[in-house]
Amino acid sequence: MNVVGDSRFADNQDLSGTKPYLSFSGYLGEYLYQAGIPATVCNSARSGATSLVYSSLLSAEKDIIADYTVYIIYTVNDFISGAMTKSGLETAKARALVVAEKSKKEGSAVIFMTIFPKGSGYTQTELGWIADLNIFAATLSNFVIKPIEIYGTATGGWALNPVTNASWTTVTLPSDHLCTEGYQDLAWRTVSLINS
Repeated sequence: MNVVGDSRFADNQDLSGTKPYLSFSGYLGEYLYQAGIPATVCNSARSGATSLVYSSLLSAEKDIIADYTVYIIYTVNDFISGAMTKSGLETAKARALVVAEKSKKEGSAVIFMTIFPKGSGYTQTELGWIADLNIFAATLSNFVIKPIEIYGTATGGWALNPVTNASWTTVTLPSDHLCTEGYQDLAWRTVSLINS
């Protein structure tokens, strides 16, 4: 399994909770093992990367052909001056299409993550674009996870975890990343999706 994205997926095998925003791959590997799915998790994510950077890295990888690629379509690193743009989103969608075509050619599958919540939420226009992104992702893959719908409020800000009653995001920097329980939940959802 290849994990591709920005710091939300950047690698840290330390699951002690000291750097929760870098723990997704570690939890993913742990839950794949627990589910009895033999897998090696390869991490191709880069902190601070835009979808241009990490999709280019994925395109350049010739030695890694994974059964599954986990890929974030659009990230806050793609925003211009802190704001989502329609043109930036359309470009990210075009990159996702290339990723889907590459995976199909290799005989693998993509698990698309659409977009994560952000602290201030999104405008109504942006929420409409995000709804379109979710529909688009479903045309590319049977495996789609919509973090904004799972961990976000109706306006796209961070929601509260119904179990802990604390935010799904980290309380310390960097902001706009899942907390430890959030990454555990996301990794389990990812494993459950391919195991269904």
